[in-house]
Amino acid sequence: MKITSVETIYLRQPDVKFQCDSGQDALVIKVHTDAGITGLGEVDSNPMAAKGMIDGPFSHTTTAGLATFVVGEDPFETEKIWHKMYWETSTADAAALPFMP
Repeated sequence: MKITSVETIYLRQPDVKFQCDSGQDALVIKVHTDAGITGLGEVDSNPMAAKGMIDGPFSHTTTAGLATFVVGEDPFETEKIWHKMYWETSTADAAALPFMP
């Protein structure tokens, strides 16, 4: 099984209040595979910043959206995918921040 695409879905309440409430907006991630199986996840960070990090277009070999680096990978090899995303974006400064240990 291989990942064929990554879809980001931004959700936001119509009226967002200035308060500490993480339920006002969210980013849902759908990972599609060639076997017709779709995985779901949620980002626990700034949703729009994360969306840009995932959906960003290819610029060069170490500066591209994270989706670029996971397409074609086996979704069950999570540690391999984590390391690939980390190393492929480690020179992109802000893109590597969410993955810093």
